[in-house]
Amino acid sequence: FPVTISSNISQTVKGNVTETVEGTITDTAKKAVTFATEDALKVSAKGDASVSSDGNVNVSGKGGANVTSDGSVSISGKGGAKVTSNGSAEVSGKGGTDVGSGSSMTNIKGTMVNLAGGGMPVALVGGQVIGVGNLGAPVVSNIVQGSSKVMAPM
Repeated sequence: FPVTISSNISQTVKGNVTETVEGTITDTAKKAVTFATEDALKVSAKGDASVSSDGNVNVSGKGGANVTSDGSVSISGKGGAKVTSNGSAEVSGKGGTDVGSGSSMTNIKGTMVNLAGGGMPVALVGGQVIGVGNLGAPVVSNIVQGSSKVMAPM
C-alpha cells in the first residue's frame, strides 16, 4: 500500500527498533542524509558492500583509521595516489615489497636513505671503485650514468 506524506515526520522511540524486511529497502532523498549516534555505528553485509559518490569520498576519525581484509587490499586513483603521515610512515609486506614500477623512474626522498636497514652503501654515479682485473692486478674504475639500476646523486 503506497503512502504519501507531504509534511515532516518526527519519531521518538525510547526502546529498541528492529525491522525485518524480506525484500529490498530503497531510500531516496533530494537533500542530505545524516545518521548520528552517541555510540558505535556498524554497517555489515553478508554480500558485497559499496560506497560510491559523484563527489569526493572522505573517511576520517579522531582516533585511528584501519582498513583490514582477509583478501587483498588495493588503493588506486586515475589522478594519482598519495599516502601522507605527520608521523613516521611504513610500507612493508611479508611476501615482499615492491616500490615503483619497472617502466618508470622511482624517486626516494630523504636526507639519508638506508637500503637493507643501512647495510652496504649504494654505488654513486661519478664515484670510484677499486676491483681486481683479469690478470689479478688492482683496477680503479669510475661509475658512469647507466652503470647500475640503482643510482644516487653525489
